[in-house]
Amino acid sequence: MDKPREILSLLVLVAILAVLAVGCGLSGNLAQAPQYTPTPTKTPKPTFTPTPQATPTPVPTNTPVATPTPVPTDTPVASPTPEPTDTPVPTNTPRPRPTRPPRPRPTNTPAPPPPTPKPALPYSGQIVQTFANCGLTQVFGVVLDRGGNPKPGVTIRGWWEGGPVLTTVAGQYVRPETNEAGWDFVLNNVPVGLVFHVEVYRKEDGARLSNTVTVRTSGTCNPGDVNVAKVVFREN
Repeated sequence: MDKPREILSLLVLVAILAVLAVGCGLSGNLAQAPQYTPTPTKTPKPTFTPTPQATPTPVPTNTPVATPTPVPTDTPVASPTPEPTDTPVPTNTPRPRPTRPPRPRPTNTPAPPPPTPKPALPYSGQIVQTFANCGLTQVFGVVLDRGGNPKPGVTIRGWWEGGPVLTTVAGQYVRPETNEAGWDFVLNNVPVGLVFHVEVYRKEDGARLSNTVTVRTSGTCNPGDVNVAKVVFREN
């Protein structure tokens, strides 16, 4: 702002000097004319405009937040003081008497079972299967050793009440229903009711070597009747 004003003042001063120089030249040429001395004018002093100063911007103040108004609470009503109760007087608790643990009574150890007696006879026999057959009355079977294998050559005898004694040898009746030690007694070709006994015996002296197995056959051949029976003798 100050420099333009100074330049403007200089320009005005130069212009005044130029006018004065022109005036002096004219005064020489115009010698006869009366000279007029102009009254010098005062050069105006440059004015100074004060620069406005910036006003400070006010800092915003914090607006206080309204605090919530507390809700009034109910004032508790004092509860009535309970009346004092009588304190029971402690009673004398009897001390329990120590009990003696019962003495264990000696138990009698059972004696071990007696050993299984060996059968008195070398063979045991039983009926294992029966059949109904309208065209035959028969008792057959097999002889086995202790391992369950066929034992041919053993002699068998059988008889019914009031009839003759029949004998055979294990191995003479080998069929799909028997094995290599099979035997049989054919008693009749029709159903006959009999009570037939069969056992193993020793041929040399006739001694019995097994229990006697009793077979009761039926004179009819309805389902469930016994017309044919299978007996197995096994070595003990």
